[in-house]
Amino acid sequence: MLFVLFFGVSLYYHSISDFFIYRLVRGIICFTFLGVILAYHRKKTESSLLLFLILYGISSFATMWYENNTLATLALALNFLSFVILIVVLLPKVDLKKMNAFLLFIFIITVIINGYLAYQLVQLIDDQILSRPNYLFILLSAMSTVIVAFMSLLYNHIFNTKATLVFTVFIFIMLFADVFRAVGYYDIAYGNFSVYIARGLLLLGLSILVHYTFMSKNKKERLNTPFLKSTKETSKDIKN
Repeated sequence: MLFVLFFGVSLYYHSISDFFIYRLVRGIICFTFLGVILAYHRKKTESSLLLFLILYGISSFATMWYENNTLATLALALNFLSFVILIVVLLPKVDLKKMNAFLLFIFIITVIINGYLAYQLVQLIDDQILSRPNYLFILLSAMSTVIVAFMSLLYNHIFNTKATLVFTVFIFIMLFADVFRAVGYYDIAYGNFSVYIARGLLLLGLSILVHYTFMSKNKKERLNTPFLKSTKETSKDIKN
């Protein structure tokens, strides 16, 4: 229901070229899904996911003034920090020693491809980059999503549960949502279709995240933020 509602509203405001409201809706989407998670789970949800949605949502609101250098840089910085949160909580869960040759190959190829695409992107939008900090956070955001994607693959490889697989799918959908958002904003390819794909992927990714919060997870695989007070564990988690 939320998917259809927000996607329809997004299409309408984008079709009438009201980009301010279109970007506003993106922030509302993030905080609505945050509210859904809190309403159903309250203190039993991993704190990292809540912090991710808060930073990602504020970043989305900041894009309402994306033509302003300061706010555009702030939006990119918050977007980068939101993925850093996921990197921080995934890091203790992964062990590079358990990485097999196949995963290592994927990581190397992914870094090479992402580095090349990031370079090409910067070349294409060079005249639209507002400042050096703006440029820096574009690159940092791109690389952070790649690192999170790889770590989620390794996380799923180590624990190999339905929950970790769903989380990995969520990460990759959000990665592609950001890619298509950049393609659409800078009008690189596919016209409005890239914009609609980005919004659809955002809604799909957050829907999957909500589904992930309903899945049972043992204490070891839960993604609590180490520098925040951990949320309450369910009785099932404690038994495990």
